[in-house]
Amino acid sequence: MSQHEPEVQKNLIYIPGVYVCRKCKFELYSRVMYVQSGNIGPNSKRDDCPNDGAVLEPKTWRELAEQSEASSEQAFKNGYERGRTEEAELGRSATEELKRQRDEAMRLLDWYKESYIGNLDMQRVYEALKKSVGE
Repeated sequence: MSQHEPEVQKNLIYIPGVYVCRKCKFELYSRVMYVQSGNIGPNSKRDDCPNDGAVLEPKTWRELAEQSEASSEQAFKNGYERGRTEEAELGRSATEELKRQRDEAMRLLDWYKESYIGNLDMQRVYEALKKSVGE
């Protein structure tokens, strides 16, 4: 028994009833229902690919694991990017809301100034409030 034999055997462990076309990557999940017992099991009959007529080959567990890993990584990347986009969008909307609130405060300060311009104390309050708001 050679050192490479276990690796070769690992690649030859097939998923029962799952077949793949090596040309177009079509996958067939073939099952048989046993009417008398009500059980469902893998179908061992090989079919041809409906796309290009090539013989479908059994899919290995290793292929399934690699495919699952790749799709999981892609889903994680998509979720991460979507999260960053949503975070940026939330940041923009929060900034816009703060600007809106600041503008509203400035309008209120202007109204106070116009209403009570004759009152010296109110003028000091207005200037202090204006400084605290940032203008």
